[in-house]
Amino acid sequence: MTVVLLAPLSAAPGGLQDDDLPLLRARVYPTRAYVRVESLVLPAEENRSLEIVAESSAYYRSSLIALEGDRAPRLHTVEFRAVPPGRYEVRVAIKDGGGDVRAISYHRVMVSE
Repeated sequence: MTVVLLAPLSAAPGGLQDDDLPLLRARVYPTRAYVRVESLVLPAEENRSLEIVAESSAYYRSSLIALEGDRAPRLHTVEFRAVPPGRYEVRVAIKDGGGDVRAISYHRVMVSE
């Protein structure tokens, strides 16, 4: 299982500021028949959608969330339920208004039986 840790939602004094954070961080939690994806998106005017995909050779599931640029919330959670056991690639991508990818995060996970 590959996990990219989320940055804190608010920086402590002397800690990271928004300019220091990447545009996207995601955390993936696979369990029995269930995949939960938490994405932290740094607000930016160009952000128009957040696409989350869980895919294997025999299964595909996706979610598309509209973003309101720099007015969008930072934290987004998507849950895929009734996921068959197996190895999955989970992709989390921020896209601009033209559908071009601005940032992407890849995760390989195993869903247990």
